[in-house]
Amino acid sequence: MRAINITGYRHTNIEQEIVRKEQKKSKEWRGRIELIQGFSFPTTATHIAFTPDKTAMVGCGVYRPQFKVFLLGELSVLFERSLNSGAKAIEFLSKDWKRLCFMQENRRLEFHSDTEMVESVRMPWLGRKMFYERGGCEVVCCGASSEGAAFSAEAGKFTRYFPTTSKSLDACCHSGPSRLYLFGGVSGRVSLFDGRQKEKVLCLRERDCSDGAVTSLLVQRDGVTVCVGSSEGRIGVHDIRNGGCLFTKDHFYGESIRKMEQEGDVVLSSDCRVVRVWDRRSGATRGSIETETEINDFTHDGGYVAVACEEEQMQSFYLPELGAAPKWAEAVEKYAESIEENRKNCDRFFTDRDFGAQKDPAGVPCMHGYIVPSGNETGCRDGEGRPQAEGKPKKRREKKAASVWG
Repeated sequence: MRAINITGYRHTNIEQEIVRKEQKKSKEWRGRIELIQGFSFPTTATHIAFTPDKTAMVGCGVYRPQFKVFLLGELSVLFERSLNSGAKAIEFLSKDWKRLCFMQENRRLEFHSDTEMVESVRMPWLGRKMFYERGGCEVVCCGASSEGAAFSAEAGKFTRYFPTTSKSLDACCHSGPSRLYLFGGVSGRVSLFDGRQKEKVLCLRERDCSDGAVTSLLVQRDGVTVCVGSSEGRIGVHDIRNGGCLFTKDHFYGESIRKMEQEGDVVLSSDCRVVRVWDRRSGATRGSIETETEINDFTHDGGYVAVACEEEQMQSFYLPELGAAPKWAEAVEKYAESIEENRKNCDRFFTDRDFGAQKDPAGVPCMHGYIVPSGNETGCRDGEGRPQAEGKPKKRREKKAASVWG
């Protein structure tokens, strides 16, 4: 599976801007596109996410701490707003971008509307991950504590706590309609709770698949398969009906798994170095996305993947085999087709040509050129090895004599 970079040029300083203006004269530079205008932050992009209705994207970055709303129908920034502290997670309380919740580094949950910051609530401990459960209207958080906490958006306070056996929790998620809450932490275990009550229903052991703490969780759309990412760079795939580990997917970098998403029959998972695309049933790798800088977050819609990295510009990729491009990015498919055509032309160029190595040169270096055997030289001129000039003077003399003597 190929990943096509459609980011365009990166955000640069004044010196680099001068160089970029000179590059505008080149044909290669003019062939690039900038899909979303202003798709960058002053220093670093930390988080990126699609709204549930896929009409907008929300990104967070520093410095200063801020977030931007990108309206995909216009392919531009709708607005940006400063935050009191850096964001650690984003959640949408509605299907669009008009109800947002940010988990911040200063132990606070900030709730924003389309016009202003509405409320700021202090958490009992430093938060790390969160999710929003629409059925119960709860924002469930986990962090530097052995228990998860549920903040009721209706009551306006933390109403329930979910105790686990781990000293601290690094990951949490939910299973959708079944309302199972999952928490994982440094103990390497995943605790499952019934969201309608407060009872623990199951405990998965990630150590059955790999060692290390649990850093990321994903419940697949079938509702019974759980992907457990560890700090050792491995992902254990479990069936919650029997608690067993089906197979293990390894990123081969030894870095902690940061995020996982599902698209059809494949799963996208990322660490700080790569985004892997692999089959959810067998674990076979379908493709990879690598960036020059450290990966902080990613999100996707069909074949389009947006990546937030340790740089100003957020990266955009298109994977044709992953899915079709979104409606707002129809031009990406045409752009990808032109890239594919250029690649085929390049392959066709080398089909009837041989590669010559230095150990067996065709000519001997001499002064400012090469001494080439006459047979090779005439063969290169003619293309088929026949001397071009052989017999031509004789034919010219015979033709001239015939014209003189009649």
